[in-house]
Amino acid sequence: MPTKEDEERLRLLESVILNTTDGILIAENSQDIGSKIVFVNEAFIKMSGYSKEEVIGNSPIIFFGTESGVDELKKLKDAINKCEPCNIVVKNRRKNGENYWVNISVAPVSDGVGGYKHWVYIQRDVNDRRRHLQAIEEQNKKLKEIAWIQSHVVRAPLARIMGLVDLLSEQHSNEDIDNSQIIEAIASSANELDEIIRKIVQNTENVQNQTKQ
Repeated sequence: MPTKEDEERLRLLESVILNTTDGILIAENSQDIGSKIVFVNEAFIKMSGYSKEEVIGNSPIIFFGTESGVDELKKLKDAINKCEPCNIVVKNRRKNGENYWVNISVAPVSDGVGGYKHWVYIQRDVNDRRRHLQAIEEQNKKLKEIAWIQSHVVRAPLARIMGLVDLLSEQHSNEDIDNSQIIEAIASSANELDEIIRKIVQNTENVQNQTKQ
């Protein structure tokens, strides 16, 4: 017979499950990711767009989007086969067909006699965080492209300046060298180099501003 402490813990657990912003579903343990769902909280209903009637009795697999990672799903299947907890990040699919990124923690629930009767899925919407990470990845990619392209453009005026400096250093042995022309050429190449650097800075700022939007 449950004690008052047991009843209090159950009430507390029920309150957490019902009021958390994380989606929670409980499925039967059938050693398969196609097991039947027996419970979902309101947060999961809100997140997925389905009603409880549409969810109960179905499999958690119906919520995985077509773009869910094969490796992550295999990780989940292996964990269920071994009755081990796992954590995955996949794209789920809402009722309206929209995909969204979620972090799902899955764990077996002991039946108290050495077996497992249910699986608990705790689902957290990480769509905004995932979009932010993808934006950073895209920004880094563009910045690398800018650096690669501009580094080749920079080399031309820089090589000319270095060549002209070498020429100046040898002027004492060559009376045909016109210092004023060399200095003018160095100045021209330096201005060209300065303009290239300005464009690199501008392009970099444009990429960073696009990421912030």
